Amino acid sequence: DLTLSEHTERLVALGGRVFQGHRAENVQDAELVVATAAAKDDNPEIAEAKRQGIPLISRAEMVQKLLADRDVIAVAGTHGKTTTSSMVALMAVRGELDPLVLIGGDMRDLGDANARDGAGRIAVVEADEYAEAFLQYSPRIGLITNVEADHLDYYGTAERLGQAFLAFSRRIRPDGIL
Repeated sequence: DLTLSEHTERLVALGGRVFQGHRAENVQDAELVVATAAAKDDNPEIAEAKRQGIPLISRAEMVQKLLADRDVIAVAGTHGKTTTSSMVALMAVRGELDPLVLIGGDMRDLGDANARDGAGRIAVVEADEYAEAFLQYSPRIGLITNVEADHLDYYGTAERLGQAFLAFSRRIRPDGIL
């Protein structure tokens, strides 16, 4: 990561290796590189992974792998995703559904963490619209808080952003609800 944080400290405590800054040598011995949509091809780690033939997937693709075989509740929207997904996650936890939770902000009820590894069938995920990342998911329940002009650096127009949200709504499973 560019800066160390409580999140990177937690990863180290769990046995992970954390590198500060982006350098080609950070991917040495990697079996897989997971990259955020914000990282471009000129990122030293991405470029080195490609040079070495190391498999490279997006964060959204990795999240989708974690969501396999789960009934996913995906919360999308230009504003309010973290708050709404946190409320849904808290209801699932308190309802003893033992959900997997992957959200954008820390939740006090999750021990000030943004993730929870539950064994239940339910998964609550904050579905980020940047670079159409949320189109990786096929939720059972899709929740869209709102749609306003955002990420126009990627989408170009509010209309294209709206089309992406429409595409997200069409990714909901046939037995699901919006």
